[in-house]
Formats: sequence, C-alpha cells, structure tokens
Amino acid sequence: MSVAVFESPIYLLVVGPFGVVGIPVVTVLFGGQVWPQLFRVRLFALGCATLGTMIGVYLVAVFWFYGIAGPTGAWAWIGPLVGVIVYVVACTHAAQRPWPWPLVVAVALLSVGVLAMATGVRFES
Repeated sequence: MSVAVFESPIYLLVVGPFGVVGIPVVTVLFGGQVWPQLFRVRLFALGCATLGTMIGVYLVAVFWFYGIAGPTGAWAWIGPLVGVIVYVVACTHAAQRPWPWPLVVAVALLSVGVLAMATGVRFES
C-alpha cells in the first residue's frame, strides 16, 4: 500500500491538474498501513501538507519555467523524468518517518529547475 500513497502525487497528476486534490483522501485511505502510528486526522493533515507543498512549490518555482516559457527539445520530458526519479529515491526516507514527505515533494520539484539551470537548458519566450 505504500506505493498507493507515495505515488499518488504522480498518478493523480496524470489524471488531471485537479486530480492532486485526492492526495489527502489517498493518504487517509491507505496511509494507516504505511504509518500505523498516525490517526486518520494526522494522516489527513499529512496529505494536506503534501498537497499544499506540491501546489506552492509548483506555483512559485515550476510554473514560471514550464507554464509560461516551456522548455525546448528533449528537456520537455527529461525534466519531469528527473523529478520523478528524485521523488522515488527520496520517498524511502518518508517511508520511515511521515513528515518528511512534503519536503520530498518539494525537493523533487525543485530538482528539475536546479538541473535545468545547471545544464543551461533554453526555454522558449
């Protein structure tokens, strides 16, 4: 069930941009098997914190690159792939303790931009 919880930001985003609002629901439904020490209210709060972090980091950092000035060339698919890889690797830490999960989402989203800046990716204007 940890896959259902940790991968929810990815597969719910694929459903549509508003699909991510289901993250708290998935966390409540399946999070008890990942973090049995948390009650439903705390699981819901964790899901909401993860959702808020995802939306906040996207609006502040990612939207300006991918929403307004899209990346050119292969970076249109390499950037999100890098974010997913960083996210999957970092989720191993969140499986041990629940509250780093929102931070994992932020690091994964920001890693796309950091790598783009480091490699000199050109964006359309």
